[in-house]
Amino acid sequence: MKETTVSVFSAGDAGGNPCTIVEGRRSGEEMIALARTKGHECCLAVRESPRRYAVRFFAPSGEMDMCAHASAAAAWLVGESDGSVTTFTSRGGVVRGFKSGLADVSISQPRGYAEPCDAGPALLALGLSPCELASGAAVVNAASTRAKTLVPIAAIERLQRLDPDPDDVRVACDVLGSTGLYPWVATAPNQIEARQFPRGAGYREDPATGVAAAALFFALGAPQSGLTVDQGRAMGRLSRISVLTDPFGDGCLLSGRVRTVARTEDTRMSAIAS
Repeated sequence: MKETTVSVFSAGDAGGNPCTIVEGRRSGEEMIALARTKGHECCLAVRESPRRYAVRFFAPSGEMDMCAHASAAAAWLVGESDGSVTTFTSRGGVVRGFKSGLADVSISQPRGYAEPCDAGPALLALGLSPCELASGAAVVNAASTRAKTLVPIAAIERLQRLDPDPDDVRVACDVLGSTGLYPWVATAPNQIEARQFPRGAGYREDPATGVAAAALFFALGAPQSGLTVDQGRAMGRLSRISVLTDPFGDGCLLSGRVRTVARTEDTRMSAIAS
């Protein structure tokens, strides 16, 4: 049984969102324990055929239906460098992944939606006033797979100063029916700076959130030229996600860099298997 920890959507040697992929079979309880030990999401990948895997996603707080950066991690680890598509099935649906080079990966996400929501709970949790929102933009709940509350802010300096209490974030998300608060700033045409405060993943902030980037892409009308989303700057873990329309479906593609952090093999399990 192999464990590989990678950093996904990395924009530099210190950036990206960590994920540990386990190739083999483990129980859900073992995977949750591993995620708590690691302090980040873990992905269990079981090979069903040469280019098809069943995957499960685990945060320190428990199992999740979908995790985009963990899907990207798995696609990078087990995919072929010739661009061949590998399919990953999970409780959250089917993801297609492919590598475009030694360190580049893309995954599919389904078409998303956005709907108006009450801005009050999100503003209260983030410590923002209505006048600090971007002109002409609204707070919305949006999702491609997992719902996020998107909060458009006018000034990037204000974005980077946010420091919400996790309990306040959880309360706001419970009221709004979302899994995280996603404040963002448009820094240039099709260029976004964002942060993500999850409802209760077991950590305060996320350095790269693929499902939120996909949700924002559709909330902004799926711009033809795509989006580039930078995240994690305030954490010292700068990440970058490129979002484009999926040419083979009605959803989108999330693309970025991946770098290996550590590889281990459970020699005890190998000995038992032999």
